[in-house]
Amino acid sequence: MSKEESIQKIIKTKGSLVRFGDGEFNWIQGISYKSNFQSLNPKMALRLKQVLNSNVENLFIAVPGTLENVDNLQLEAKSFWVDYNLRRKNKIIKLFDRNNLNKTYLDAMLGRFYMDTLDLRQANKIVSLLKNIWNDRQVIIVEGRETRFGVGNDFLSNAKDVSRILGPVTNAFEQYDELFTIVKNKVKNVEDPLVLIALGPTATILAHDLAVDGIQSVDIGHADIEYEWFLKKAKIKIPISGKYVNETPEKFKKSALIEGNSQYQSEIIGEI
Repeated sequence: MSKEESIQKIIKTKGSLVRFGDGEFNWIQGISYKSNFQSLNPKMALRLKQVLNSNVENLFIAVPGTLENVDNLQLEAKSFWVDYNLRRKNKIIKLFDRNNLNKTYLDAMLGRFYMDTLDLRQANKIVSLLKNIWNDRQVIIVEGRETRFGVGNDFLSNAKDVSRILGPVTNAFEQYDELFTIVKNKVKNVEDPLVLIALGPTATILAHDLAVDGIQSVDIGHADIEYEWFLKKAKIKIPISGKYVNETPEKFKKSALIEGNSQYQSEIIGEI
C-alpha cells in the first residue's frame, strides 16, 4: 500500500502496526546496523523474524515501499535504496514464509514523509492523516528516555490525553520483559487506549505482543523527528534540541525548555 493508504487503513480499522525497515532486516540476519542504539541480539533477531511472519488479527505488517518504488525520493535516498535493493532484496524475500509472499503489506515509510521525499506536496496530507490516528484518543507513548515524541510541537495536540512510559535510550530490548510488564500494567487502567511506540526494533516486537492481547499499538518510529524537520523546513537531517536523533552526528542536544517542561514531566507514568 502507499503511505496514504497505509495510514487510512489504520484509522479505518483501529488496527495495530509493526514496521520493518533496513535496520530490522539487518538485525534479523545478524548484520550490525549503522546506528549504535541497539546491539545485535540473537533473541531479538528471532523475535523479529517471528513477528514478520505472524498472522495476528487486526495487526498490519509494514515493509518499505522503497523495495518496490523509488521514484519519489531525493537523490541520496534514491541512491541508497537502489543499491540496497540490488544487494539485499533477494535475501530479504527469503525471510518471509512462502505463504506470506502474496500478502498485502503497509508502507513502513509512512513516518518518513518529509526529508527523503522529492515531491513535498504530500507532506501536509500525511501529517493530517497521521494526526487522525490519535485524534481524540487516550494515547500512551512508549519511548526512549530522550525521544520526547510530540514534546515542543503540536503533533499530539488533538489527542484526548497523553501519558508516557520511558524506556532506555539504547539497547531497549535487553530490558524487554520489564518494559512489556510495565506497559501492560499501565494500559489496563486506560479506557480504549492507543499505544504509540518509538523505540527502535523493540517497538516492532512490543507492538506485536500488545496486539496479541487486543491492545491497539502503533510502531510510529521517526514520525516526530520528521515533523520537526518539516516544521523547520530543514534541508538536511539536523539535531533537534532536547530530542534523541540517531541519524545525526550529534545525536542529542540538551534543551532547558524541554527538561523543565512541566506538561511533559506530568505525562510520565512509568520509567525503566
